[in-house]
Amino acid sequence: MRVNYASATLGQGGTATTLRNLGPGQVSATSSEAINGAQLFAANQAVATHLGGGAAVNASGVLTAPTYSINNFAANGTITKGSYNDVGTAFDAVSNSLANVADQTGEIDKLAVKAPAPER
Repeated sequence: MRVNYASATLGQGGTATTLRNLGPGQVSATSSEAINGAQLFAANQAVATHLGGGAAVNASGVLTAPTYSINNFAANGTITKGSYNDVGTAFDAVSNSLANVADQTGEIDKLAVKAPAPER
């Protein structure tokens, strides 16, 4: 029997095989080691923690999306509450609100009566 060290096939053709008691592999940019479920779960848990907003990892290891509640300041000055489930759209909402606030304060500045500078 000849051994092929370039690949390995486990189980009967088309039947999945579970590797158990697999030790933690090195996780790095250059690692070619296998990682185990505990390592993957810990990585997902860290992502959920950094996302905040109620993001979590369920018992199956699936990451559930966060929910960010943001007060949106519209161009007409009204404020509505928005709910966002990803960081990108949440930041877009904040950015749009800030732009609208800046526009509104610019309009107020145009209406202000400017007193002449005092003479010295």
